This record gives sequence, C-alpha cells and structure tokens, in this order.
Amino acid sequence: MTKIGLKWPTLAVLLVCLGGCQSSGVGALDLQGYPNINVVPVGEVAAISPQQEYEMLTELNAALASQPALSINDKAVFAARQKRLAQIAATHAIDATTIIEARQ
Repeated sequence: MTKIGLKWPTLAVLLVCLGGCQSSGVGALDLQGYPNINVVPVGEVAAISPQQEYEMLTELNAALASQPALSINDKAVFAARQKRLAQIAATHAIDATTIIEARQ
C-alpha cells in the first residue's frame, strides 16, 4: 500500500496561498473570485492637460512634416504591396481552415 500525503512545508505553502486568495473583498474581485462591480476603477495616471495635448500634437505634426515625400515610383510600389496584402488577408481564413481540416 502506497502512502500519499502532503508534507508539512507543502501544506504550509498551500495555506499561505489560500490565505492570499481570501482578500477582504474590497478589491476588483470578491471573496469567491468573481468581479466586484461595486468597485470604481482608478486610473493609473492623471489625464493630460490641454497644454500637454497641444505640445504633443505640435511635436507629432512637426515630425510628420519632416518626413520625406514619396516619389511616384514609391507610391506605386506601396499601393501594389497594399493590394497584395489585402489579397492575402482575404484568403487567409479559408487557407487556414483548409490546413487545419487536412490535419484531422
């Protein structure tokens, strides 16, 4: 007959872990682990001010304006690449399904 049992250190760790799961119920989860809808979420950082938004947009617009313009050839290559990617995307789900069904 084989004796199966928990050793004391393992049992102590298990009890500590279970104790951590049993929080006071004021967090995002209640005692049973279900979401507590009565807790109002708190933002991680403060919202940006209108001045900060203006400064960021100014910086981004300046970076956009400093980008080199695409030549006619570059635009054609880009459009052809976009078209090819759209064709691949259109058939990807069908191809993936065919491959998965073939493996079964």
